[in-house]
Amino acid sequence: MESNDPLQRHQETILGTHFSRDKEGSGNGNDYDVEYVDSLLAKEFTNLTVQERSKTYEELHGVSDCIEETPTLVETCLSQLDEELSRVTEKSAYNMAEQQNRAYVTDSKFRLMFLRATNFDPKKAAIRLVAFFEGKLRFFGQETLTRQIRFNDLDRDDQACHMQILPCRDRSGRPIITDVNTLRDRSYKIPTNRLRAYIYLWLMVAEEEENQKRGVVVIAIQMGAIELSKLGPELLREFPRLDKWLPIRSSAIHLCTDHPITSFLWRTAVIGASSETRVRHRLHVGTYTEIMYALLGYGIPVDVIPIGESGVIKKTNLNRWISKHISKEKAMIDTELFAGIDLPSQNDVLTGKGKPIQQHPGNVYLRNLVEYFMEDFKDDKLKTSERVCTMIKENAGRFLNQSDDGWWWDVTETGGVDKVMTTFLTLRTKQNKESCRVGGGGASTSPIMTTSDSETTVFLHQGKKPRYESSSFCWN
Repeated sequence: MESNDPLQRHQETILGTHFSRDKEGSGNGNDYDVEYVDSLLAKEFTNLTVQERSKTYEELHGVSDCIEETPTLVETCLSQLDEELSRVTEKSAYNMAEQQNRAYVTDSKFRLMFLRATNFDPKKAAIRLVAFFEGKLRFFGQETLTRQIRFNDLDRDDQACHMQILPCRDRSGRPIITDVNTLRDRSYKIPTNRLRAYIYLWLMVAEEEENQKRGVVVIAIQMGAIELSKLGPELLREFPRLDKWLPIRSSAIHLCTDHPITSFLWRTAVIGASSETRVRHRLHVGTYTEIMYALLGYGIPVDVIPIGESGVIKKTNLNRWISKHISKEKAMIDTELFAGIDLPSQNDVLTGKGKPIQQHPGNVYLRNLVEYFMEDFKDDKLKTSERVCTMIKENAGRFLNQSDDGWWWDVTETGGVDKVMTTFLTLRTKQNKESCRVGGGGASTSPIMTTSDSETTVFLHQGKKPRYESSSFCWN
């Protein structure tokens, strides 16, 4: 079916022209229509309104806020989504899924994913939801329509290490999916292997509500030259189109390379994406060091990018992630509910020891609250600890404990107050030691700044409690 999007029609023309030319041996790194493709993308960006352009810049730089999901908004949009679905005529896979398990298809939490992916646009959410079942049927078969995709649904040829979910979030708390040198990889026998692996990662990320609200940051890094004749145009067509039906949106896309041909291919792939995705991408061309510095400016923790300057792909975090999800799938054999948390949010307080735990923004925020209320704690330990625990929860924070298999578990009700009280006692002991050493002193009320390799976190004492400013973070 021919696309109604003029830029996507350009993509087919460009791909057909250049892949044919490369097979004939007449293509080279200097004759690709880079300026032409750039002009198409630039024109679309300039057509945005001032408000749309501002929102796009905020999402790219990781400083945008989530939509406030009031009960009225959610209820109204779910009702409108149901109406929009009834107007869609071609939805064979959707109807098939509804016959298999109507409760799965009509579940409000399931449908809410598609509303969040489209910024609560019921019409777009209906189109995306119908397309989701079509895509799921195409890539994984009818038996998976009304259940989660599992790791064992992937073929051995799907399971390569080039696509990974980073073990941390970006500056604004968004998950990050990386795709490293996949265009040169030979472990994927056919393009569908790559696509199935990519879909699986996205669906795993989409399971957490925090990720649904904030969207995903995508980083594609391709260093060195690739041969078009061995690649084929299918990947460049299909990869960007996945973003139109997966139940979570890409809020920022960073395409990185050091080679002119790959730079052109990235541009061509972007043209095939939806208009919302096209304006949210950035192309970084340069050396490895230059690319890392560019990503750092967008709040990306580059120290965990799974490729070094040597080009060797790091697999440690991926192996941990796979082990975690295999243990989850085993646990879900007996129950459909699984409360484990993959990536804590920036407001969560983590239990444990070590620098990454202590530098987590939620832990820094807790320590500043504890310091601020230390005098109250001396008068009433339990009441003050409960008060601080309540403030953490009102800030959408949880108290999390990590199990041996890598999953985080919410222990707010059973261990939240204990964690706060322990933090109070630890700080009081530290202050007493400092007082003995210098002969006096007390808690500081000046602004506090903590820094690490990939973050700067500032907390200011204003009024009655510290105010959280900004941060990006990571843990091992």
